[in-house]
This record gives sequence, structure tokens and C-alpha cells, in this order.
Amino acid sequence: MTSSGERESNVDAEFVRAGASPAPDRSADVEGETELYCPNCDTSDLDERDSLRAGDICPACHRGYLAERER
Repeated sequence: MTSSGERESNVDAEFVRAGASPAPDRSADVEGETELYCPNCDTSDLDERDSLRAGDICPACHRGYLAERER
């Protein structure tokens, strides 16, 4: 039987994070235009969805967390 700590780390290993993101009320430190992308499936055509922000789970693969990058 595994401890809950081990179980939590296994669950976290299933998701892909891009790295540090700015707080939702702050913009990225990247100058110019940015786009949302998923580091797991590389989906980047998400700008038409106004409700998505960096740090949200990817609507395409449901395994990666969205991040911002320069276009």
C-alpha cells in the first residue's frame, strides 16, 4: 500500500507544466504579441477562446498546463 504522498507525486507526473507563469492579474514579461500554447501537445490555436489563461489545463489534451510565449 502506498502513502498518499506517493500517490500525489504519481498524479503530478502525468501532467506537463511549462514553467513559471505570471499571476492571472499580471501580464507576461514578454514584449510584443503572445499566444497561449500547451507544452504537452504543442497546441497553440487557443487565442479565440477568451476564457483561457496561462496555467489553465489544455482543452485539447487535458494533460498540459497552458503557458504564454512570444509569437
